[in-house]
Amino acid sequence: ALPARLVAQLSDVAEPWAPEHIGPVIHPLYPELTERVERAGVAVTGPSTAWYSDTKDGRVCVHATLTIGKRPSAAADTLGFEVVELPAVGQAAVAIHRGTSDNGEDTGQALLSWIDNHGFRPVGYLREQDIECGPDDQWTVELQQAIEPIGTNPSPEASCPSPSESVTPQEP
Repeated sequence: ALPARLVAQLSDVAEPWAPEHIGPVIHPLYPELTERVERAGVAVTGPSTAWYSDTKDGRVCVHATLTIGKRPSAAADTLGFEVVELPAVGQAAVAIHRGTSDNGEDTGQALLSWIDNHGFRPVGYLREQDIECGPDDQWTVELQQAIEPIGTNPSPEASCPSPSESVTPQEP
């Protein structure tokens, strides 16, 4: 299970799901979000996490988040970022990716293969939680994919899979 977390968030829209569309959108969001959170005096208390959702016009909404400990006292419209709860996930498969975002597809494909081979299906897009941000884009990222057993009615948000060294199911 993945716990719910309070996060500061900036979002922008990318063309359909593909690393070459997502990277140029999400990479500038994190420095901007960090600057705005610091300016607001909000403490970052946990990892950054990227998550994704569909837009009505078939594109992907890219969400960059930083975990925060409490809601800021300032009015929401003066912060320059959203404060939202990243929802809990009851059951997830996770994989650890080490390297650049350019070679993350292999880890993502390994995760999807594990999900399929173990009788599950992905629900929605995956989350990417940063564990370690190293030099030259050498990062350690936990890919977190919500899953459900095959044979259950698909969740409304099911269907958009995409992006190893380890794949571990997480259950409630």
